[in-house]
Amino acid sequence: TANEENMSIKREQFGSKIGFILAAAGSAVGIGNLVGFPVNATKNGGAAFLIVYAVFVVLICLPVMLAELSLGRHSQRNPIGAYKRLAPDSKIWQLGGWLSVITPFMIAVFYMVITVWILGYLVGAVFGNLDLLGQANYFNAFITSKQVYFLLVLLTSLIVFILYQGVAEGIERGAKLMMPTLFFMLIGLVIFVLTLDNALSGVKFYLIPDIKKLTPTVLNGALSQAFFSLSLGM
Repeated sequence: TANEENMSIKREQFGSKIGFILAAAGSAVGIGNLVGFPVNATKNGGAAFLIVYAVFVVLICLPVMLAELSLGRHSQRNPIGAYKRLAPDSKIWQLGGWLSVITPFMIAVFYMVITVWILGYLVGAVFGNLDLLGQANYFNAFITSKQVYFLLVLLTSLIVFILYQGVAEGIERGAKLMMPTLFFMLIGLVIFVLTLDNALSGVKFYLIPDIKKLTPTVLNGALSQAFFSLSLGM
């Protein structure tokens, strides 16, 4: 009703700009980027892929990101409510709001499985079971063990605890702790990789473009990776 529209509803906000940036980066920077991005770049021409990727980010993805942020700030609603407010008579546009909820839910289910695996290997590494983790049959034995269910409960409890704290005290605080930690881990990983044999050959492949490798498949892969990297267009 009109009265409900005019009511001022206090919604949680991020406490700082850096908190929002780190939380947004946490949404974008995941396994698909840490592993998938280098693989896509390697298969699709190295530096040539990076150049096209950067062009797509600037010309297409940044405007889409600004549009999504503007939609949320203008409507002050969740994705479903935002589309309903801007297109109250359009069922098609309202479907976009539902997809913006269903899609990340499906992604979250996928990531829960992967994160449980990572958590299990982390526990094994902390307790010094590196030889066991390196055995060929360990993974199949691990994913069919009861340990997986315990780790799933532990991980779910941690996620629920963070979300229960709210935007500023939960998500933002968690992002401020975990994202800098991830950044320093990546810096350490880069330093380690550069000490390996033939590391400079990989750097040259990554930085010197070969325009001949720019095929329609490469362009499509770069555009898909650009949307995935910025966590856009659910």
